[in-house]
Amino acid sequence: MPDIASLLAPNPFSNDDGSVPPELAKAFTLSVADGRAEAVVASLTRVLLPVVPHEHPGLDESGRVKEHQSYSAQPLAGDGSLVTAELAGQRPAVVVFSGIDALRQWHKGARPVPATVESVAIASLKQQTGLMVLDPGSTTETWLGRTAVIALASGGRWLAPWNDERINDCVATVAREVASGIVHMSIEPGPAGFCIVDIGFPADSQMSDVMRVATYVSEALESDPYVRARLDVVEIRPRIC
Repeated sequence: MPDIASLLAPNPFSNDDGSVPPELAKAFTLSVADGRAEAVVASLTRVLLPVVPHEHPGLDESGRVKEHQSYSAQPLAGDGSLVTAELAGQRPAVVVFSGIDALRQWHKGARPVPATVESVAIASLKQQTGLMVLDPGSTTETWLGRTAVIALASGGRWLAPWNDERINDCVATVAREVASGIVHMSIEPGPAGFCIVDIGFPADSQMSDVMRVATYVSEALESDPYVRARLDVVEIRPRIC
């Protein structure tokens, strides 16, 4: 039986034309160094969920539709209808869009379903890995790790990993452990909202040494429970200075 109360409730998106909300559009214009990722997370309110059409399963010998998996037209119904994309490490992230143009660029046949970012974040944490990706495949693509998604679900303030003193202290500790083989090491925001652990090596470094240090850094950061819980979307980036 349908939820009568929800059917009679006013639609908060009745006047939504699918354009990018002004505050979010402003956040997209910022550079990475000027806090683009933080501004994007802070300005997210409404997002568009894609409903992707599925191919007709065909008919059986008696002319009836073949048995097939049914999909809800409501992505937040809790039946696994949330569309996901694969992020680094082959982990699924719930796909959301800032506006209709980015959605159409991603899939011309997808139908947009507006939803509050809070409801999508909660569903992502309950039904999926707690990761989200905004506008995949576009110039405004932004990865949202679990700390960002938790902040969106709770209405709290997001502390970006690269601004977290405890994470920076851990990175500094690991850097001291490998100081003899590197020029510098730091944690920085990436262009799509993910974290970069930037490791600079001397010009005369051997590739075997570079790989050994990069592996050590990755394992050292992974071994710290606090860091591991907050660096779920991260790239270790070794480079020769």
